[in-house]
Amino acid sequence: MRKANGTWALRGSELKHLARSVHRLRLRLPWLLLLLCCSVFSVASARPAPFAMRISCGARENVITKPSNTTWFKDFDYSGGIPFNATPPSFITPPLDTLRYFPLSSGPENCYMINRVPHGHYVIRIFFGSIALPNYDTEPLFDISVEGTQITSLKSGWSTHDDQVFSEALVHLRDGSVSICFHSTGHGDPAILAIEILQIDERAYQFSQQVSEGIILRTAKRLSCGVEDAKFGVDYNGDQWGGDRFWNYIMTFGQIADTRRSTQGTIKQASSPPNFYPAALYKQAIVSIDSQLDLEYTLDVDPNRNYSIWLHFAEIDASITGVGQRVFDILINGDTLFEDVDVIKLSGDRYAALVLNTTVAVSGRTLTITLHPKQGGAIINAIEIFEVIMAESKTLSDEVNALLSLKKTLGLPVRLGWNGDPCVPQQHPWSGADCQFDRTSNKWVIDGLALDNQGLKGFLPNDISKLRHLQSINLSGNSMQGPIPSSLGKITSLEVLDLSFNSLNGSIPETLGQLTSLQTLNVNGNSLSGKVPAALGGRLLHRASFNFTDNHGLCGIPGLPTCGPHLTAGAKIGIGFGVLAAFLLLVIGSICCWKRRQNILRVQQIAAREAPYAKARTHLSRDIQMNRQYNHHGQSRTAAETGPILLT
Repeated sequence: MRKANGTWALRGSELKHLARSVHRLRLRLPWLLLLLCCSVFSVASARPAPFAMRISCGARENVITKPSNTTWFKDFDYSGGIPFNATPPSFITPPLDTLRYFPLSSGPENCYMINRVPHGHYVIRIFFGSIALPNYDTEPLFDISVEGTQITSLKSGWSTHDDQVFSEALVHLRDGSVSICFHSTGHGDPAILAIEILQIDERAYQFSQQVSEGIILRTAKRLSCGVEDAKFGVDYNGDQWGGDRFWNYIMTFGQIADTRRSTQGTIKQASSPPNFYPAALYKQAIVSIDSQLDLEYTLDVDPNRNYSIWLHFAEIDASITGVGQRVFDILINGDTLFEDVDVIKLSGDRYAALVLNTTVAVSGRTLTITLHPKQGGAIINAIEIFEVIMAESKTLSDEVNALLSLKKTLGLPVRLGWNGDPCVPQQHPWSGADCQFDRTSNKWVIDGLALDNQGLKGFLPNDISKLRHLQSINLSGNSMQGPIPSSLGKITSLEVLDLSFNSLNGSIPETLGQLTSLQTLNVNGNSLSGKVPAALGGRLLHRASFNFTDNHGLCGIPGLPTCGPHLTAGAKIGIGFGVLAAFLLLVIGSICCWKRRQNILRVQQIAAREAPYAKARTHLSRDIQMNRQYNHHGQSRTAAETGPILLT
């Protein structure tokens, strides 16, 4: 570069160099732009951490457990029951010192109600505990439901199997909360050590395009093959969106024809959505030694259920280097579901993860997975088996709220429970509430209340009318007080109403006459008064059974006293106000008369006290007058001596 005529000029070589630089920049610019766009997209699409809530049941403070530094939140206002010291039944349970147990005296159903849970797909895991007391039942048996669907029924011996000390289910939550309930079965008190609610991908474990959100997957078994110890997802450095799955271990299928394989190589195609399996899961496997012998695994299951099976493969055997060297069939309970499985061919490479899924109906009590070699033996890295459960339809929320209002105002005994959903799970409905499935709303509704002789002492709330599907109400033999709510007349489906032998007062509402389906009405044995509504009296002619006896104030139908002139409610209120006003006037007049009398008496008392002084003043005045007369004439004689005095 040189300066000429006050300006800078470029030599030819410099011009060529500059041109080459510009050309290189133009060639690189698209790649730089692409890299920039990818970086921006990566930042924009970075996935936030999933929602996670872990509760240490019975704990009064948050707890952090080692070595993973996991935070367990304190147990605050989620449930009833009793907090107590805990004994973890297994090494895989969280190292927590407290639990919450639910004695039968607190009711047969007890629930954790957890709010502020975001809309999403979740792993819900419940760890069981043992109460740290001598001679206490260390293995209670009870049922567990999530969102009204029963997922687990504990069986004897659960405390001696590591993967049975918790229950796990995959559930879609859509209303901002989750209910987890424990149902007593008469074999010890339910005791809960911890609860985990971990968000996973919306499409995780979606085994069919037609599967709706009404499906719950209960984890029946999860195995990592060819390893020596059980691990959670965090131990595998798994993605948080994987739900921190627990993988039990299996070193052999118990056959002389299998052995273990492992690798330190990198596994491709793992840790990807939607299931986010950890890559380390595929670094161990069980393989068959004899290319002619089957690999077989059998699991005890509940009969007449559907099971979703997920099988994991990666060709990590150094002796298998290409397509066609290992081929096998996969059979479930003897039926071939996958034929000519070639892991390298299906996954696209060695050391690449492959997952196969199928769902089968099992009528018996065992589920058997068989890998039948055709060439080069068989291999398997992991197994997952889920029970497919149709989620129960819940009870209409308005009716649930109405029952909870009834529970409060009637003082329902604690032993009845009434926690969770009144109708589901169907194995554990609320005592005293009858349910019916409404196909119009696809929800459960309450069609009967049977709470007779339960020691109820409150009053009937107006909210009872929200139980609009009721056909029968029996609240007899209690100690309820107050009036019969007029809102009962809105329950048009009501056929039986028995409120006998309580302490109800007031009149029978006219609205009960609107219940055209009512066939039985028992209000005998109360303190009701007033005229029986004419519409009810006329119903007696149509074979209805009504009982109004033992209410001394009722009148107006055959069998009851004749009523006097009937006054409307407004007239009764007017008379009441009139009587009250007259009473107030009488009281005010009495007070005024009393005060006037008191004033008169006070004046008389004052006058009586001042009378002697008045008489003395009168005498003094007369003496002074006489003295004045004497002084006026200058005489010392008295008037009696001188006689009359004439004044001139």
